[in-house]
Amino acid sequence: MLKFTRNFVLFMCITYARSNNTMEPYVIGGDFTDITHFPHSVFLNIDCMSTWICGSSILNQRILLTAAHCITGCKRQWKIEGYAGHENLSKVKVMRTVNKILMHENFDDQSMANDIALLYLVKSLPLGKYIQRVTIRKWHSPSEIASVAGWGIVNRVTNKDSIYLKRALQRVMSPRLCARFGGMYSGMMCAKSPEKNTSPASGDSGSALITKDMQQIGLVSYIFSEYPEMPIYTNVSHYYFWIKTKSISLHCS
Repeated sequence: MLKFTRNFVLFMCITYARSNNTMEPYVIGGDFTDITHFPHSVFLNIDCMSTWICGSSILNQRILLTAAHCITGCKRQWKIEGYAGHENLSKVKVMRTVNKILMHENFDDQSMANDIALLYLVKSLPLGKYIQRVTIRKWHSPSEIASVAGWGIVNRVTNKDSIYLKRALQRVMSPRLCARFGGMYSGMMCAKSPEKNTSPASGDSGSALITKDMQQIGLVSYIFSEYPEMPIYTNVSHYYFWIKTKSISLHCS
């Protein structure tokens, strides 16, 4: 297991802290995968005074779901681009710009509570074999096996990122077990990889946690540097009605 820094890192280094714990928005390890296994995945290039990367998922042709902390720096001038349709970023032909962002109104960048946001695209995505909408499940089961995929770093020592999509298995843990690590709020969940040496890494914040039946139950939020093997996810099932209501509002505004 590689040593984690004491920084809250997206792509650039931004520091946040809560009590004595340090949080890092991460997912690393696993295997290279094909976009047909994760056709909902969209790579985000975010330029809000500085530049970083995140992941997101496709709710419909115009709306993406991601983590609120991915866009906290986007106050006045910002440019966000989403890339979809291929596991190799150098071969992606579908790019869409974002013209509206909607963070959860109660997002707290210290506790990371309510770490969820919606992005509205200027132009619709062309849905098909390689670009598909995700289904948000209203519930999830402890011990359930799920997968997360993203284009984040593949080496924490060199901070080398990947142009290829990678996947990692995650086992959803019970709320009681997650609570032992402290700092858990309503709307959060944790998971642990059943595979050795597979754990979160920089650049995958906002990426979807997907069940075997291809339904989204979470999105990458952060990890405690003290417990790198137990990443924390935003429980999107908890926010099902928020997502539904705000998506309608965003589309109609």
